[in-house]
Amino acid sequence: PKRREAQDSTPRVRVEIARTEIEEAALVEYSQTGAVLLTGRAVNANASLVISGENVASALVGQIDGRFALNVLPR
Repeated sequence: PKRREAQDSTPRVRVEIARTEIEEAALVEYSQTGAVLLTGRAVNANASLVISGENVASALVGQIDGRFALNVLPR
């Protein structure tokens, strides 16, 4: 599908499952389908739900029928 840019009035939703710093030259490699990013520590199931730059909720990452799923936790 063709990527479309969001309009300014469209809220941007982001799910953060980890943060790391990557050298610019490595971005092309990591953008390939099936690429694996090795980190210095274990990844867990905790995530943050960010809307328009504001952290609005915590979530747990899981799987349903082989697809990623988010369980948004109450505040």
